[in-house]
Amino acid sequence: MKKYNLVILSLFILSCASKKHDAILSDSIAKPDTEVDTLLMRNGLSEKLNGQWINTTLLDSTLIKKELYPWIGQFYDNLYLEITDADTIIIKGNMDGGNTNIKIIDRNSFTFLEHVNHPVFSYSPQTDLIIEKIGNTENIFRRVKSEDDIDIVGNEETFNTFFIGQFFTDDYFKQKTKPEIVDIWNGFLTYTPFTFDAVAIKNKQGKEEWYAWKFKGDTLELYNTTYVEDKEFGFLIYKIGTLKDRYIKNK
Repeated sequence: MKKYNLVILSLFILSCASKKHDAILSDSIAKPDTEVDTLLMRNGLSEKLNGQWINTTLLDSTLIKKELYPWIGQFYDNLYLEITDADTIIIKGNMDGGNTNIKIIDRNSFTFLEHVNHPVFSYSPQTDLIIEKIGNTENIFRRVKSEDDIDIVGNEETFNTFFIGQFFTDDYFKQKTKPEIVDIWNGFLTYTPFTFDAVAIKNKQGKEEWYAWKFKGDTLELYNTTYVEDKEFGFLIYKIGTLKDRYIKNK
């Protein structure tokens, strides 16, 4: 009888221990879920997406390559994102932008249903970047840095002044007179007169003339241009002509 009671007591203790272990295991599994939930914003996105984001073509690719034309197509409506816990985000470009409703795909991804091309934005925790996919095209956004001049987005005058100052620095014109640069092709217009990087320079008669520019290492080359008038719409279509001048950067 004593042995029987001892067996019953042992089974009871084992049962209690098992239940306690299950409870501890359950708590340990539940805690990560609870912690993950606290990392979500009110709109369902990870709080890691919170903040200001800039398209890397605008202040990275352009300044490294000293070119604008290859990325002008991206400058219209997807240069800047401002993400909070709201169901809308602020998107800015050189021609379009404003508060835009978002549809959450998962904690790291969202889209704009009201945009015809339905872009998908996905955050990468490994790189801390947001990748926008439109069909087979990808655009990359990084966090805005304190030194980034985001005021150039959507402001044609500020945009032009910024890039003229960044590209055509005085160290290219130590040996030759610096031309009077008055404008730069930026893509703000609805038509595209240029298929290359172009800058407007005022000549001795005070007339503006457009030139193609190319940076090759430490050398800036300016090319004459020719144009024809589009018969249907009336605007000018430019082509690159002969080399006008070459400026070597003074180190």
